[in-house]
Amino acid sequence: MQIKNIEILLRALELGSLSKAAEEYLYTPSAVSHILDAVESEIGTRVIKRTYKGVEPEEGCEEILECLKQLVKTENHIMKLAADQKKGKTSIRIGTYSSISKYILPQIVKGFKEKYPDTDIDIIVGVSMRDICESKEADIMLGEKTDAPDMVWEELIRDPYVAVFPPSYANPSGTLKREELHKLPFIMADESSLGGYIEDASLKNTIHVKSHDDSSILQMVKSGMGASILPSLSVENENCLIRKELDPKPVRILGLMYRKNEYKRNKQLRRLLEYIRQSFVNTAPFK
Repeated sequence: MQIKNIEILLRALELGSLSKAAEEYLYTPSAVSHILDAVESEIGTRVIKRTYKGVEPEEGCEEILECLKQLVKTENHIMKLAADQKKGKTSIRIGTYSSISKYILPQIVKGFKEKYPDTDIDIIVGVSMRDICESKEADIMLGEKTDAPDMVWEELIRDPYVAVFPPSYANPSGTLKREELHKLPFIMADESSLGGYIEDASLKNTIHVKSHDDSSILQMVKSGMGASILPSLSVENENCLIRKELDPKPVRILGLMYRKNEYKRNKQLRRLLEYIRQSFVNTAPFK
């Protein structure tokens, strides 16, 4: 099974069009159609449904398509490792959350690259540290602890959650009691780890958002749709929103996860881990 052909199949699904995928890869639509037929023949089942609107995944093929995506990722990573080996370079992958990738990692990666220019850094942004661990996409995980028997965990910081309100909200003094959250519609990510805290508040008007990025919730709060609770890091630069400390005060514990064997074997990995540790000690807002 050729990885290039799998790439074309996945891209056609992403674009929803054989002709657009053909144009992108400089093939004719007919050639792309034959390529997709060949991939499906090798797999042994249909994974693409052709409709008058374009192409879409066949029902029940989500897991197969996810495996195909992992094949492409693995192949690309192998090729990158081989290229780096030729150049005498090392590549390290960091898995983390959107808020950390926006507000913390840029300055860390910039400083590290200035000190160690022969080390390439790849950043993988996701919502679940468990998924990143299980897929083994990253060498270092920077986020909340998850169950992974082959991983070492180090706590770095405690990032407090805060209540965020639209700019038009009347700003009472002091901290906000959990019971007061019902004053506005509450916007919550379905993947939120605050389930127990929110349930105790007995909220009745809740808007659930299926999103891997807090920016969707932030935009809703800004537009006046309601209030939310988000990690401090996620609202670090959102000066237009009203922020209130909570009582009781929930926190998320952020730290590093890495594989013990890789730590012993890889000198650059040890250097990067130490650089991250020091950066969290010296970087606002964690001083």
